[in-house]
Order: sequence, then C-alpha cells, then structure tokens
Amino acid sequence: MIFILGVIIVNIKTRGYILGFICSTISVILFNYLFTKPRYSLQFYDKSYLVTFPIMLIVAFTIGTLTNKIRREAENSLARENTTQILYRVSRKLLSATGTSDVIGIGIKYLSRLLERTVICYLAKENKLSTPFIYTVIKGGKDRSLLNEDEEAAAYWTFVNDKESGAGTNTFYGAKGYYIPLNYIRRN
Repeated sequence: MIFILGVIIVNIKTRGYILGFICSTISVILFNYLFTKPRYSLQFYDKSYLVTFPIMLIVAFTIGTLTNKIRREAENSLARENTTQILYRVSRKLLSATGTSDVIGIGIKYLSRLLERTVICYLAKENKLSTPFIYTVIKGGKDRSLLNEDEEAAAYWTFVNDKESGAGTNTFYGAKGYYIPLNYIRRN
C-alpha cells in the first residue's frame, strides 16, 4: 500500500506520465530490495516474483494514469465552474444595464475576466471609431499597451474591412491586440 501511495502522490504532484512511470519502476525495485529475500539486494529466490513484479508495475502505472486523468478532470471542472459563474454574473448585470455604454462596460469587464486578458472596445460612430472602452485584468493598474496609434490602426482596419486583424493574423500581425469586428442589428 505504501508503494501505491507513493505512486499516487508523485502523479498528483507532477504532470505527465514519465515521472509516474519512473516512480512505479523505482517502487518495484525498492520493494524487491527491501522486502524480498534476500533482503538488501536486487536478487530474489521465489520465482513467483517473476509474475508479481510486472503486475505491480502494471498496477502502479494504471493507478498513475487514472490519477493524472482525475486531476485533469478536476482542473477542467473548476475551469467550467468559473466560466459558468462569470456567465451567470454577466447575465444578471446585463438585466439591469441601461444604455449602450453600460452594456459595453459590463460586457468587456466580464469578457476580460473570462479570457484573463485586457479587452478594448471601439464603437462605430459615423464611419469613425469612438473613444475606446477598456478593461484590464491588471490589478490596481491600467494597461495602456493597446492605446497607441498602431493598435488603433489595426482596430480601424478591422472596422472598415469587417475582418479580424492583429496578433495571430496575417494583417497587422505585429499588433499586441487581436481585433474582431462585432456587428449588431438594432431592432425597435
């Protein structure tokens, strides 16, 4: 049981399968060294250990694999819960929003929290971009890296061409921001 506990602890504290496999192998060797006759050697007299050691290794590796899978699922579950909470909060806030600026302020605030990135939003006014709404994830500070002429040029290009631009695209790929056009139809 101590052998399996060691394997589980290593797999909980590390990522991937390599260290778990190494730990499993070392645990089998230590079991042979400490608990089989002759003790304190890697030899063994009982031929049944030819079956026991591979089975121990398979069990340890299987437990390690399952432990890694459970840890990943727990992390994914926590991320989904966080996303769900943010979406719930934003829907509650949007119900009490009055006007475009409230909706945009709430939207970029929660989008920034969800993406863990600074979010900037320009409104179209008579074929020009408005003063940007910006929300930053930096605590106690303002992220001004998206407020310069190059970034505004990328945002304007996105507005005019109705296509993505900025980081990760072929257009304005040197920009720090990633700009996406959002269009809406106002219904009365």
